[in-house]
Amino acid sequence: MLYEMFFYPAIIIGLFTTTFFLMTFFEDFGREKRRPDFQPKVTVCVPTWNDADTIAATIQSLLNLDYPKEKLDIIVVENNGSTDGTLEVARKFESQGVRVFSIKEGGKGFAMNFAITKAAGEIFGALDSDSIVAPDALKNMVPLFSEEKVAAVTPTLKVNNPKGIWHYIQSVEYIYGVFLRKVFALLDSIHVTPGPFTLYRTEFFKKHGGYDVDNITEDMEVALRIQSLKLRIENAIDANVYTTAPNDFVSLFKQRTRWYLGLLDNVPRYKHLFSPEYGILGLFILPLSFYSMFFSIAMLFYQAYAFTTTGLSQLSVFNAVNFDFIGLASANPPAFYLAPNIFTAMSAIVMAMGIIAFYLALRYSKDSFKPFLSYVIYYPFYLIIYALWWLSAIYCKLFAKELRFGGVVWRNSLLNKLLHNHS
Repeated sequence: MLYEMFFYPAIIIGLFTTTFFLMTFFEDFGREKRRPDFQPKVTVCVPTWNDADTIAATIQSLLNLDYPKEKLDIIVVENNGSTDGTLEVARKFESQGVRVFSIKEGGKGFAMNFAITKAAGEIFGALDSDSIVAPDALKNMVPLFSEEKVAAVTPTLKVNNPKGIWHYIQSVEYIYGVFLRKVFALLDSIHVTPGPFTLYRTEFFKKHGGYDVDNITEDMEVALRIQSLKLRIENAIDANVYTTAPNDFVSLFKQRTRWYLGLLDNVPRYKHLFSPEYGILGLFILPLSFYSMFFSIAMLFYQAYAFTTTGLSQLSVFNAVNFDFIGLASANPPAFYLAPNIFTAMSAIVMAMGIIAFYLALRYSKDSFKPFLSYVIYYPFYLIIYALWWLSAIYCKLFAKELRFGGVVWRNSLLNKLLHNHS
């Protein structure tokens, strides 16, 4: 009974969602309007702090962009006093037209807001100082701004030079993200504009305010603000940006805790988006984000329960035969079979459609990624660690006294609010 309660709703929702997303992709893919002759001036900011080892490659990738040089304005903003020579490395590029500034305020949001005040372009974007942008990315993104209601255009994010188990898991996750971000764009439902190289109309920030410097996921806040104003966010699936992903469990865990904590912080601020007035975003996509959270956590606890009860049952059997594993195996040879029923059939269909979505993301983003090994690592572990990330974010939302992310201090837990109300 418990098994059916968890799995059947998940398979039905999964079947509907994957079918809907694939139909959207095939039916509306040609909807986007690009004007190749639309080439406004673009300002790209590189906010940086203690990135001497990576910032040169980041700046060089911007200088290598296939875009008219007289229409490309590159700004580097070193903030909070780097101690590893980052500023000196950046200033070596001033002879190539790169503008370099140093400010005292800490945090990425401060740096980007400062760059907006200096921006010469009508399009503005930022590139993390450990990321690399493909040469054709900008020319594939900018033409999407030819439609006036488009306030932002997102790129395709991929893991730069993946090595090791955590990179492999993220590589598969990011490729699926390529497909989902394109579908969300077609549904006018993008709710995160990724930090690395999302482009915006500069006018948007001047009219509606800059980045929220106190927000731990400022890219999500900006996206939800754009959606609440009923402006559009597009996606260029063929604009590749390669980001440096965490390659150890602790760093990845901290990053994802921040991401999901940002969702728990920002969505209540924009709770009016949960409305038919905002179309598929309010009726399906945002609720689906929270469903995935509850389902993954429920499955984690169910799997722990099933593993424990099965383990105890097996232990009693082993004890009854005096732990004679060889004799037990010879008397009861293992048999493997898949009972044919509607549940297994639906599961197989959902998995097949997931593979199709993965293939589409690889094909349309022009990727040569070899997924087999990463797939083998991804599927057994992802649901478990996804649930653990959510549990960490929920715990922090309830009980954390103080967290620090990239120069931003977070004290927005329910515990802090209770303590503040009683003080």
